[in-house]
Amino acid sequence: IIFVFTTVSSAVGLIMRPISDAGRALMERLFPQRPIDINRNGQPDFMAPRHPVIFYSKNLLPSILLNTFIQLISAAVFLAFEEWDFGESFYHCLVTATTVGYGDITTRTQGGRLWACFHIMISVALLGELLSSVDELRQTRKRAVRKVRQLAAEISPDLLQNLRKHVPTLRRPDQENDGDMLTVACREHIRTESGFSVGLCSERMSTSC
Repeated sequence: IIFVFTTVSSAVGLIMRPISDAGRALMERLFPQRPIDINRNGQPDFMAPRHPVIFYSKNLLPSILLNTFIQLISAAVFLAFEEWDFGESFYHCLVTATTVGYGDITTRTQGGRLWACFHIMISVALLGELLSSVDELRQTRKRAVRKVRQLAAEISPDLLQNLRKHVPTLRRPDQENDGDMLTVACREHIRTESGFSVGLCSERMSTSC
C-alpha cells in the first residue's frame, strides 16, 4: 500500500507541477519583478522581488487554484455515489485533503470509498507540492533580498582597500593596471553569490570611470 501510495503521489506531482509552473510564469508576466540596472547600460542586471504579499500571492496562487479545482471536481464525483449535497461533499474533500479527517462525514457506498482512495492520494500529493513551493519561494526570496541589500550598500574606502589587497594574487601576465585587474576579477565572480558584492563593486567602479 505504501509503495502504491508513493508511486501515485509522485506521478500526480510530476503531472501537476508543470501546470503550477506555467501558472507562475503567467503571473510573473502580469506582475513582473523590479529590474535593477547596476551599470546603467539600459539592461537589467538583476530582478528584485516584489513586496512579500505580492511575491507569495502571485507564486502560490496557481497551486492554490489548482488544489481548489481538484477539490471541486472531487466533490462532484462524490455526489454521484453519496447522498450528500455539494456543500457537504466539498467540506469532506477539504477536510480529507488537509489530512485533518474529523470523521463527521464518511463515505458509505463502495464507489464512494473507492474514489476516496484516489482522492486522498491526489490531494496529499497536491498539498505536498504546495508546501514545498512555500519553502522554495522562501529560500528564493531570501537570496534575492540579500542581493538587493548588497546593491543598496555603500562602498566604503575600507572595502575598496581590502579588495585592492587581493589584486596581486589575481593579476594576470597580460594585465598591468591594478584598477583594470580589479574590475575584471570582480566581474568573473559576479555569477556566484559569494562574489555578488565584489561584482557590484566592479560595476560601480566601471560606471564611475
